[in-house]
Amino acid sequence: KAELIRFLYVTAIDCPETLDLLTDELSGIRESLLGYYIIIRPHKSHIIYNRQHLPFLYNLLLLCCRHSASFTVFLMHHRNTTWAVDNFICSSIRYPETLAVLLQIIDEALGLSEYPEAVSDFRRRVIRVLLESKAITNCPDNVVALFRRVADDVLGNAEELHGVLESSLLECLFVGLAQSHPTCSGNGRRAFTPQEDTIANAIRTLHKVMQAMDARQVESESVRSALRKCKTRTLAVQALFKALKEALPDTLRAAALDLCARLCSVDAVCGHAGVSELVGAFSATKLKTLAEVRAAFGRSDVGVQRNSQGGQGAGAGTDVGAGTKNGEGAAGKEEGAGRAGAGEGHGGGRGP
Repeated sequence: KAELIRFLYVTAIDCPETLDLLTDELSGIRESLLGYYIIIRPHKSHIIYNRQHLPFLYNLLLLCCRHSASFTVFLMHHRNTTWAVDNFICSSIRYPETLAVLLQIIDEALGLSEYPEAVSDFRRRVIRVLLESKAITNCPDNVVALFRRVADDVLGNAEELHGVLESSLLECLFVGLAQSHPTCSGNGRRAFTPQEDTIANAIRTLHKVMQAMDARQVESESVRSALRKCKTRTLAVQALFKALKEALPDTLRAAALDLCARLCSVDAVCGHAGVSELVGAFSATKLKTLAEVRAAFGRSDVGVQRNSQGGQGAGAGTDVGAGTKNGEGAAGKEEGAGRAGAGEGHGGGRGP
């Protein structure tokens, strides 16, 4: 049976007329293709078999979708399609070849503008799989890739957004961020490719979720409660700070900074992790302290205090004196203002 599917795939490439027969509504072949019986077991023999043959099946389905819109609609409504999304995207990382083809099939389905109702129904079912699956934290890269395709529908709907807070999806996004380890080039700086890099996708996706919560005015306590359930949020914050040390594109750096601020302001644990990372980053920079800077310019705290006491009579006297060529005239103005205010502060503007 697997060899027959492989033969049909090769035939469809070399002889496109084959697709007319495979996608014909009356032939009954499309029912057989989508009703293909697949067994998923953790045994090595099953995994090897599926990795060898399933890509041919889903590549054949992809060719059929590109050939016929009616076939694509049929595929969107078939229960085995959502079954494949759940088992090959949301629950397993063992089938990367099948995953890549499935995502292309989903793109074809979501881009079918001639059938908006069918596309909308398909989106809802994909979202339901994402929100109801309990194994998605085991394959965060897959889930991020799928979620980005339906994120606007999820985050634009208040009910779906609350579903994100109650599901394992938020934890999955944190896991994806925490497990991302960008490699460095020879000069120690990351050669970043935002479209392909996992950490870039994780940052953008999680940032989009946090922005949507603010836009939809989700209660802060609901957000805090959801974050408290995420065991990897501290690791995710640490990963964000590590990413900020790399040569990120400006838009991605802005998203990462804003995401850090949002997480640290909402959740105390994230805030503590953020402060620790900031202190470590500051220590690593070896910047001069304020006292060292003052000493370098020959200033002292005493001089600053004397100037501040002299300016108590009139807060604006120093600025006026600094902005005129004749310092005496400016000091006279400040002296008058000092007497009118508190009877003190005369001459305080001359020193600066």
